[in-house]
Amino acid sequence: MKSLKLINLISIFISVSFLACVSNSKVEGETIYKVKQPNRTLTNVDVDSNGVDSGDELLFIGDLVDENGRKGLVLGQNQIIKMPDSLNLHQGQTRLSKIVFRFDNDQIVVFGAVDYPNGNGEIKPALPQAKAIVGGTGKYMGARGEVITKRLETGEYEHEFRLLNK
Repeated sequence: MKSLKLINLISIFISVSFLACVSNSKVEGETIYKVKQPNRTLTNVDVDSNGVDSGDELLFIGDLVDENGRKGLVLGQNQIIKMPDSLNLHQGQTRLSKIVFRFDNDQIVVFGAVDYPNGNGEIKPALPQAKAIVGGTGKYMGARGEVITKRLETGEYEHEFRLLNK
């Protein structure tokens, strides 16, 4: 009788463990692709000549290198849409970010809101920012998912693409 109870308990434990593993699998159904951006050129566009405020833009271009040494290019445009809020919940700027990551004729197109410190053209180091992958061309045609961007302490950027499998 005791051995039957023990077998039942072991069976329940194995079943629960299996279900827990299946439900916590966050990478199932997605492909993760990482690239580094070692450098960039920034251009601030003061639309109304009143200094940095809503409507102004930051344009950027930079080199990319993936985990296999494949080289590419990143092109982006950020438009300031919000200055510090009256509730002091966010001290900085929110910018609409449109970015294209290019490797030869393959592109990943990204869009989202990004938080920047006041008056700074770069995001805070080690503060991940998520944006939506809204499409692509070539081998990324129809791409969906998200990209997590981090500025590293070295000044480089790391972009982790989480592409949903079709």
